[in-house]
Amino acid sequence: MNLDGLTEQELIALNREIVDRIKMIRQLRTQVAMVEFRIGERVWFQTNEGSVIKGTVVRWNKKSVSIDADCGHRWRVGPSHLNRVEAKDITPQ
Repeated sequence: MNLDGLTEQELIALNREIVDRIKMIRQLRTQVAMVEFRIGERVWFQTNEGSVIKGTVVRWNKKSVSIDADCGHRWRVGPSHLNRVEAKDITPQ
């Protein structure tokens, strides 16, 4: 596409369309990642400070997942930052 022939108003309109499309793609990607986790599922994530937080998925929000952490706090975390807690084998030996 040759942008040299477009007016300022046409470029602004094109920019709006591009930004809207990028937002839609990101929202769809977030929704797909979010449904990977079920309410009640055990998950973990790492904070910006490097701490590992484990907890239970309690709610899906528009852009994040609410986690009730084992430490008693509730966190809202982007689904791309979540990992499943590996199930423990409790079979008697």
